[in-house]
Parts: sequence; C-alpha cells; structure tokens
Amino acid sequence: MDHWFKHRRTAVLAGGSGLYVKALIEGLDDIPSDPSIRAQLNQRLELHGLAPLIEELAQLDPAHLSKMDAQNPQRVIRALEVCLISGRPFSSFHKLAPRARPYDTWVVGLQMDRDSLNSRINMRVEHMIEAGLEAEVRELAASQRCQCTAYRRVPGMVAFLRKRMFFDRRSGPNPTANPAIRQAPNDVVSKNGGRSVV
Repeated sequence: MDHWFKHRRTAVLAGGSGLYVKALIEGLDDIPSDPSIRAQLNQRLELHGLAPLIEELAQLDPAHLSKMDAQNPQRVIRALEVCLISGRPFSSFHKLAPRARPYDTWVVGLQMDRDSLNSRINMRVEHMIEAGLEAEVRELAASQRCQCTAYRRVPGMVAFLRKRMFFDRRSGPNPTANPAIRQAPNDVVSKNGGRSVV
C-alpha cells in the first residue's frame, strides 16, 4: 500500500477474508515467526496427528485454545510456533486497540437475499463435486491437511473418507453456508488523512 500511494491517491480492493480486511483497516499485531520451528511442527503433525499438538497448546496457552478453531491444523501450529519462539502465550500478542492507518478507509458491503445466496453456494459446491472434489479431499485428508472450508464442511464427505460413512452430498443443510453468515458485511467509514482505500 505504501508503494501504491507513492503514485496514486485511491485504491479499490475487492473480496478477501475477514483477516484481510482487518489488516487493511486496523493493522496486524507484531507477532514473531520462525520457519524452522513451523517446519518441525508440521513434521510432527504428519507423524503423530493433531491431538498431541492441541495438548501442548493447552499447556502453553489455554486461553487462546478455548477461543480458536482447534481442528484447524495450521492455526494450532501457528499458535504453538509463537509460544515456542517467544516463551509467551500466543494470546499475549493480541492487542485490542487498532493501529492508526495512513489513509481513509471506506468499506462497502453488498447485500444479497439469503435464499439466493444459499442457492448460489449450493450450486458452487455441486460444481466442485462434479469437478473432482471427492478425489481432492481424499488426497488432502490423507496428508492431515484438510483445512479449507469447502473441503472440511461438505456434508458427510470427510467423515466418509475417514470412517467409511455413507457419503450423500444432498442430505441435510449445507454447512458451507455458515461462513457466509459470519461474513455478512457492515458499512464502515473511518477518516485518517488525504488518501483513501475503498
């Protein structure tokens, strides 16, 4: 963004996760990292699975573990990485106050009728399955890296792969719609200076 604003006054960005939006509007906390420690933790994940890593995190930072998605391997590994590097709980690096940003931010959320949104989500999942999602999930589940929402939450698929349960993609509500609820937009305007991010 600093490079962009050397030559322009406005940037328009579309899409992105909640973390992506938070980084732009509020900034991110300074949290240490060490690729070698992360590689060791990933190797432990491959050899022994997720449970031992969760148990270790429960000892080092129970407060963070109680609030996070403990079934997301990379989030567990990232939290452990920070604990091991710093000797401090991962949660101790999280600050409540947003950082001042060197630009104005305007967040515009596009609303859609919930039934229409769910219909589009279901259609997208059907297309993914027809394009070979099951084979892709088999490969990811075998490597303990089945993280993506679409892979982990297609109804019955991961359970089918791991426990030989019957896979029926049309049974029950579609859990892939749950993140769409959490991503419902809010209109935000913050004034900080002469430059703007929309």
